[in-house]
Amino acid sequence: MPELGVDLSNWDEIDANTVACFLASGYQHAIIGCQVESIGNQQTLLCQDGGMDVHTSYCFLYFGFDGFMGFQDLIAMETNKAIRVALAHGLSHVALDCEANGVNARDGVTADERVADWRRARDMVISAGLRPVLYTGSFYWRDYMGDVAFDDPLWLANYGAVNGQQPPPEPIRLVRMGGADHEVGVHQYASLPELCDRDSRDRNFILKPWWNDMTADEVKAIAASVFDSNFSPYFLRAMRQYWLDTGDGDFSDAPDLEVVDGMKTYLGTSPSPSPEHVHTDPDQIPHTHGEAQ
Repeated sequence: MPELGVDLSNWDEIDANTVACFLASGYQHAIIGCQVESIGNQQTLLCQDGGMDVHTSYCFLYFGFDGFMGFQDLIAMETNKAIRVALAHGLSHVALDCEANGVNARDGVTADERVADWRRARDMVISAGLRPVLYTGSFYWRDYMGDVAFDDPLWLANYGAVNGQQPPPEPIRLVRMGGADHEVGVHQYASLPELCDRDSRDRNFILKPWWNDMTADEVKAIAASVFDSNFSPYFLRAMRQYWLDTGDGDFSDAPDLEVVDGMKTYLGTSPSPSPEHVHTDPDQIPHTHGEAQ
């Protein structure tokens, strides 16, 4: 069985005891929602302080509203929240949540308009020095996004028929979308039953973690941006382990929070490290992260 993770919307109330419960229940990873930025920051810190792996923030894309009924740049506003949370805490990826329908998308918005909004958000993430992830369901991508091609890591929403009411389903590892077969990085498979004092929390199989697929140059660029802006000790812990794992640089005797000088020296003088390194899911509406149960 793969590792497990939770994704937390701003409707998920957590504290240090909740994080300890996640870990005790086998959920090592957390992905953080950012609709309310201050809550996204708080949840990220709680999960990091409690020992969970946090690599990705996410934002919900409200398709088609920019310039409509007084809404101005709603896509940019939501995307920037997730970008700021990621940069403040040393996260490497931002997931773009493509599932908006009904009241969460403008009436009559076309597939082309949805795709344009998604691509604009994606460009913003890349321009910030981060990597985009696609969160969606295969039916949604086909019916509402025109089944356009994509090459970002995939976080797939598919609850099948069980939604936690039976033992977890088999993870979906390969799905046909956008005219190609895509490996599933993370499979969101259930929100039920109760977990850690909340009736519903989104659960995920961690199958092909996108945060392990970064090139050395991409890791180095994110490290540089952290040093240039908000220093995060949590990110340095991750960087320290990365360089230990790849054998480039020896920080084995350095305490976690005292690697700053070594990292700055590395970033300025050393060459990049060189790490050695179909199943089509049924039609299933991707779950709106915790808002409506």
